[in-house]
Formats: sequence, C-alpha cells, structure tokens
Amino acid sequence: MLHSTELHLLASSCAGPIVCGHRDVPGLGIGTRMDVEQFRIATRSMRLPLLASLALAALMPVVVARGLGEDVDAPWKRHAIDRGLSGGDGVRLDDADGDGDMDVTVGWEQAGTSRLYLNPGAGKGAKDPWPRIDVGPAMAVEDAVMADVDSDGRMDVISSTEGRSRSLLVHFAPQVGAKLQATAWSTLAFPKELAGDRMWMFATTFDVNIDGHLDIIVGGKGSNAKIAWLEAPTANKRDLGSWNFHVIGDVGWVMSLVSEDMDGDGDQDIVLTDRRTTVGLQGARWLENPGLGEKLRKEWRNHFISAPNVEAMFLRLHDLDGDGDLDVLVPLRLNEEKDPQDGDFSDPARNPSRLRWYERLDATGRNWRRHEIAYPANVGKSKGVAVGDVDGDGRLDIVLSHASARAPMSGIVWLSYEQSVFDPVWRRNEISGPVGSKYDRLELLDLDGDGDMDALTTEENYGEGSAGLGVIWYENPGPTLKGSDGNGFGR
Repeated sequence: MLHSTELHLLASSCAGPIVCGHRDVPGLGIGTRMDVEQFRIATRSMRLPLLASLALAALMPVVVARGLGEDVDAPWKRHAIDRGLSGGDGVRLDDADGDGDMDVTVGWEQAGTSRLYLNPGAGKGAKDPWPRIDVGPAMAVEDAVMADVDSDGRMDVISSTEGRSRSLLVHFAPQVGAKLQATAWSTLAFPKELAGDRMWMFATTFDVNIDGHLDIIVGGKGSNAKIAWLEAPTANKRDLGSWNFHVIGDVGWVMSLVSEDMDGDGDQDIVLTDRRTTVGLQGARWLENPGLGEKLRKEWRNHFISAPNVEAMFLRLHDLDGDGDLDVLVPLRLNEEKDPQDGDFSDPARNPSRLRWYERLDATGRNWRRHEIAYPANVGKSKGVAVGDVDGDGRLDIVLSHASARAPMSGIVWLSYEQSVFDPVWRRNEISGPVGSKYDRLELLDLDGDGDMDALTTEENYGEGSAGLGVIWYENPGPTLKGSDGNGFGR
C-alpha cells in the first residue's frame, strides 16, 4: 500500500501534468488531467495501491487525457480595446447605442475619468481599439455603469468614487448631437448633504418602488458605509438634489450589487458581497425587499448566503446545477491579518483564495448548501468570476480573474469539470498566461462573432502611473482546442 504522503512526494517529482490512472481517486475519472496541487487535494488522506499506471503518470509529464486538445493550456490571443490610461477598474456592459451589441463602461481610477466604449461589432474592428468617449471626470472612480438616469432614451453613465472624491456622479449623455463628442456630455454630482460624505464603490439600477421611474442602488466602503437607494423624482431628473436618499443597510466594502427576486414574491431584492466589515455582515448575502410603501425607505432584512466573516469578492448568479433556479458563485479570500499585494500564491496551500458555490435548496432564498471547488494552482488572489460554456461541449465552465498574479502566475484561467458540477476538483485551463498581474471584474461574451465565448476584463497592475494592459479581451481559440473524441474544444 502507498500512503497519501508518498503519493504526494511522487507527484512532486513531476514537473508537468499528471494523468489519473486510478479509478478510486474521488471526483476524478481515469484519464483526467491534473496539476500537482489538484493531485494532492484529490488524494489527501487516502491509502492507494501502487499501480504502474499511476506511477507512470506521475513520473512522465505527458498529456494523454481523454479528449484533450494539445493547445488547451496555451494562452489565448489578447486584444486591446484601450490601454492609454491608468487604473482600469473592471467592465460593465449594456447597449449604449441601440445597435444590439454590448458596449462597455470602465472607470479609470488613477486617471480620474470614466469612459464609454462603443462595440464596433464582429468583423467591424472588434479586434482593434474601439471608439471611445470620455464621459466625464471621476477622480478615484471604482465603478462606472450605464443607465438612462434622466429618462430621455439615451444611456447615461453613473460613476461611484472613493478616496478624497467620495461622490456619486452622473455623466449625462447629450440629448441631441453625436455621443462621441465628449464636450457634449455633462457631469453632475449628487449633493453630499443628500447622500452623505461617503466612499461609493458600486451601483446598479432598477425601479425599486415600481412607480415607472428608474432608481439607483449604491454601496459604499469604510466606517460609515451604507447600502442605499436613490429614489428618482417624477420629473426633471437632472436636478439631482430632488432625488430622495434611503439607507437600507450597513456594509463594510461592497464588491457586487445584483437585483434579483430571491424569495419569489414578485419584487426585486438586492444580492451583494461585502468584502470587509466591522459590523458582522462580511460575506455573500441578500437584502429582502419589504414591499411597497414606507417600508421600502427603511432598513431591509438581511439574509446570509455564505457563512459570515469571509472576504467575498465579485459574485455571479447562475443556475450551475441545472435545476431551474439560480445558485450563487463566490470567489473569496479567507480573512487575513495582512492583505499583501505581492507574494507567491502559486501553491494553493499558500493562497488564501477559495471558490465556493451555494446551491439553492428552496424558493425562499434562505436555505443554501455550500460546495467548494479546489482552488487552481499557479494563479493570484481571487477577484472575479463568470460562468459559461467556454469549450462548446454543452456544459458550464467557470472563468476566474485574479489580482497579485505576478509572473509566472496567471491572472485569468477557466475551469472545467469531468463528471458533474459537484466534482470537488475541476481542471485548470489557461486564458491569460503570466502577463499582467491585477485583473478585475470580467464578462464572457462572443465579441468576434465566431460562436464561442471570449473573456473581457481590465488589467491595471500596481502602482501610481502603471497603466497595465488596459481594457482587453481574450479571443477564445475555439475549434483549435478540439479534443480527439470530438466532444467540445478542450475536454
């Protein structure tokens, strides 16, 4: 009999991928390709017989996994939408010009501006820099999102800012004339006597009180941070002093705000991740919409999805297990006394990152089952997550973005399962390679019109004036990754 510690020593002698040759390794079928850390996790606390096939697999870094294309771990081709500024802080999507293509907004934190990028469309320059508009100044901007704030039929941009700015800004699109003329846009701030002297980190919009007017939901950061909604007036919406401000909850450092009916009562609740807090609300949770009337303007009831006291990053709602309701995926970090910007996190044992998803158990939104997927090796610290069929095999995959991903670590990877979404170990596949270090919120969408999902994000590096890679997208190589069994591109 060979002990798990001996297996781990054997695996450590392998510089390349390992191919499972034992049917009893949990979550891994014969022919499953693993890196060394995934092998350690899968065989932890096991006693396995020494099989020649396993020994051969551990000692020979060859790729023989079923259906594995030879290019599956090559970085994807990168295209720059814009790399002229510093501090790109994640992407938000909407159709700003009504042409059916998803356009992009990005807040450039160090550069102090928010930009709107108009998608030229597949085959019309999507691989080249996109037409852009500086919609307005936004010092220390953390988030920029599109919404028709003044109900004139044109998309405006809302910027959430922190630092010394501490403002919630609206960049109003010109009511007449060309949108590409930056001087035609006007920027206004919600008065601080209305919204308070607070840092704002993220915003979303929906009609909270169902009066036919779009409201704004915002989340902050810091000692007096709040979750609040700004109630739109019925007329003259550009008069930001005429909006009403309602606090509905405390927060420490909001990362995500998503509107969704979590309890099936017909109104929109708010799902959020709270990265850090001193009030016991850290983690993934949702605020229950109390229904119409004055109750809307008071604090909403909080429900935890994750266990409290974890550093939850950007979340994603998706029906991961295919049962017809939305589950919650959260990359997170275990609480640390220090949060180092740099470090060697290539070994998951030293990486505070975790990937958990919460299976919805009933329609109330109050009962969840936690599942954890072993964190991949050779990546930075967790940041963003997206879900989609990356390799075209009809099964959902997971894409992760990271900060602190100094070379040789990767900033973006995608994960694929072998048997089911409940597998404890998913296979790591490459997207970005080791170039870049601080990636942010990301999206999956087909940008080149070839039928597969590309990855869109920002990368900003660390340090004042370090522009990084900017606003970028990675082109899914598609059929070039097709496996020998013909099932999908890379399984």
